[in-house]
Amino acid sequence: MTLLDAVEASRRVAATRSRLEKVAVLADVLRRAAPDEVATVASLFARATEPERDFLARLVLGELRQGALEGVMLTRAWRTHRSALTSRRRDATQRAR
Repeated sequence: MTLLDAVEASRRVAATRSRLEKVAVLADVLRRAAPDEVATVASLFARATEPERDFLARLVLGELRQGALEGVMLTRAWRTHRSALTSRRRDATQRAR
């Protein structure tokens, strides 16, 4: 599962009012996630304080009303991806020399 998968699932959850649809979207994402990814999320929730759990739950369920948050997350994901690609390109160029 990629961050983009999580962002898309969050967008789909936020776009529906149906609790059943929200559950279906989240179930689909969790079904596609590797066991260690699910364990990581479960561990994150287990260690979180009550306010942190509330934030994470609202974020995952698409009920967090911070319009800038999605843009910030997408920008960060893009920058991370770009950085990784730049590093791989540099490595490939050095190997080719």
